[in-house]
Amino acid sequence: MEATRRMETPPPAIVNQAQPVSAPRPEKRKNSPAAIGGVCALIAAFAPLAAPVLLFLLSLPLLAAAFIFAIIALVRGRVAGGIILLIAVVGLAGPMAFVATVGDQTRRAIFGLSPI
Repeated sequence: MEATRRMETPPPAIVNQAQPVSAPRPEKRKNSPAAIGGVCALIAAFAPLAAPVLLFLLSLPLLAAAFIFAIIALVRGRVAGGIILLIAVVGLAGPMAFVATVGDQTRRAIFGLSPI
């Protein structure tokens, strides 16, 4: 009877083998909307210096995109970056693009240069 009362041991549990530990990869730096908008504003400010027609073809769309990126940055909680970009777009890049266009036209009129 003792043989029947003797409890059998359960089969050994399968042990998961540990995965090899790899070195943590550095995370890719995500460009924030404020950084992308800053690049747009910078290009928009200096594009009319190359040719005045670029004010309408390049600068105005890029200024609009920079303004939208500033709003997106504000909505995502990046308040400082969004406000700085808004100030840069409205107060610096926009006027600079228009002044560069007018200044180029004035310079061409004064010195008798032909338009591009």
